[in-house]
Amino acid sequence: MNPSIYELWRDAVTAQSPVALATVVEGANPGAKILVGKGMEPVGTLGDADLDRVVIRDAIGELAGGRSGVRHYGPHGEAREDAVAVFIESFAPPPRMLIFGAVDFT
Repeated sequence: MNPSIYELWRDAVTAQSPVALATVVEGANPGAKILVGKGMEPVGTLGDADLDRVVIRDAIGELAGGRSGVRHYGPHGEAREDAVAVFIESFAPPPRMLIFGAVDFT
């Protein structure tokens, strides 16, 4: 049995692996999801291969920038159209600060 998109998302977030979940919020196939992560095959579909390709590219960019937001596309991933709205939610682990050594300048 293949794990669901939610199980894969949960496992990635628990392991602090950066992932982005893209969900259609307006247009054809509302609620359709695709999960994207660095070094992993995308899981799910938004209902159109061309739209999937463009959203995967944008989701990777949003993930790299640590941003989430709504993007608008044509029905087949065209730019500058408002037929489909996709919410891309980035889940990245919090940054870590490492401090090495100490020097006393007094």
